[in-house]
Amino acid sequence: MHRTLRHSRPDRHLGRRIVGRADDEGVWLAVQQAEKADVAVTSAARRLDQTLAVVQNAVVAPAREGMALASALRAAVGSIRKASTTRRRGSGAGDEDDTLFIG
Repeated sequence: MHRTLRHSRPDRHLGRRIVGRADDEGVWLAVQQAEKADVAVTSAARRLDQTLAVVQNAVVAPAREGMALASALRAAVGSIRKASTTRRRGSGAGDEDDTLFIG
């Protein structure tokens, strides 16, 4: 009978064990949620990086090509103007060249 009384008494440490298990479960759930959040943020960052690369290729690359084309046109127009200016100056200077020519 003494044995039965002993087992019928409430366990003083039972409350601590239950709270400890709840704490362990809470920590485990928190770790799981943190891992899910990490996966979500990593995935979002990867998709953002891919999206920005697509935007750069779709917008920035043609803009660079357009700027290169505009620069080439400016150089061509500048070259034509320079040649035109040189010819005008050259027509008056031809008489001087003729007088210097020994032949």
